Amino acid sequence: MGQSAFYPTLVTCAAGLLYFLFPSVPLTAQAVMLAFLGVALAAIFALGRALWDAETGLLAAFFFATAPFVAFSLTNFQLDLPLAAMVALALYLLHRSDGFSRAAWSAALGLVIGLGLLTKPPFPVYVLPSLLWSLWSAGRAPDRRRRLACLALALVIGMILALPWYGPRLLGLPFQFLDRSFRQAAEAGQAEALTSTSLLFYPRIFHAQFGLLAGVLCAWGLWALRRQRAARAYLWLAVLVPFLLFTLIQNKNLRYTLPILPAAALVAAAGVRSARPAWKPWLIGACIAMGALQVSMTTFALPRPPRVAASLTPLVISFPPSPADWQHERILDDLASASGGRPATVAVVPNYNFLSVSNLRYEALRRGLPVRMTRAWSGPPFGIDFMVVKTGSQGPAFTAGKLERIMGAFAADPYLADIFP
Repeated sequence: MGQSAFYPTLVTCAAGLLYFLFPSVPLTAQAVMLAFLGVALAAIFALGRALWDAETGLLAAFFFATAPFVAFSLTNFQLDLPLAAMVALALYLLHRSDGFSRAAWSAALGLVIGLGLLTKPPFPVYVLPSLLWSLWSAGRAPDRRRRLACLALALVIGMILALPWYGPRLLGLPFQFLDRSFRQAAEAGQAEALTSTSLLFYPRIFHAQFGLLAGVLCAWGLWALRRQRAARAYLWLAVLVPFLLFTLIQNKNLRYTLPILPAAALVAAAGVRSARPAWKPWLIGACIAMGALQVSMTTFALPRPPRVAASLTPLVISFPPSPADWQHERILDDLASASGGRPATVAVVPNYNFLSVSNLRYEALRRGLPVRMTRAWSGPPFGIDFMVVKTGSQGPAFTAGKLERIMGAFAADPYLADIFP
């Protein structure tokens, strides 16, 4: 799909390689997401078993698998679920390295650090707090020189993997982080940072991301962990530090806090584990029932998710299958016919979820059409051969103003419409 100055290509390359074996676009994309989900579940289970026992690890994996936003993310080909898988795997390997006392596990951690960085640049935000805690523990150990050497080995392996992509972009990435964290959020009309609306965004929507019962158990688990010396600082840091950081920046999106959910699932499982023995079977049964209900509401809107008082969303964000046909194939057939197979520039005016420049650019590239897809123009439409327009909603409010002005120009000037097929 072309080079990106911000997003690495590990996930898209994985999908591309799989496409050579199974050339079916929806199934290939779904298979990649399911594979990363499997990695996340295996890592969460293994970490829960290492910290406590197999039952707790299995419950933590269940919390993550049935989290509403995880189920929602499975229906979208995006980088955040794969990033969550890399975070879960890194946290597991970090624990197995035992404060960097085991060279083999430290080397494996370095490999996952490199792959995590190649999944999405914010990867260190989720792993670094727990890694620094392990570093502090290693620095106090009698064999700290050996442990620091193992840490250096992990970092070198990670750098070797990540540097070819990050090297040419290293200077510009901090500015992109700042731009995405604040300026783009302001342009999208999001609340200013440090206001009550901004600070309460994630707490008010956590139930739609992780689940209502799981969210309560996560809060209880954070308190229950105070008695568990081996796990408390490790999981407190993995959950609270990234959550606080994303709460403080202006740009808010549930995708950004999705990679916190593996650690949150372990904390919630710790909350169940701390319950009285007589309550545990009932509590686990309620978790299973609620998890199944959440997945059904998210993927099929069955039953329709109810509203939650003082929340920004319903109980879950549902994304049921849609029978709507957005005519992508017909649009591309018409473009191929009208252009006669010659190179052409196509402006896609709408920025709608199912009809945008991203949709058509992908499909055109897959079909090998010699067309260049661009967004709607700002000045005069020079150098544009064809346009794709739609009636009704043009997309999100922060982009719709310009698009609606363009559609208004078409309605007011019939000659403008005659110029472009």
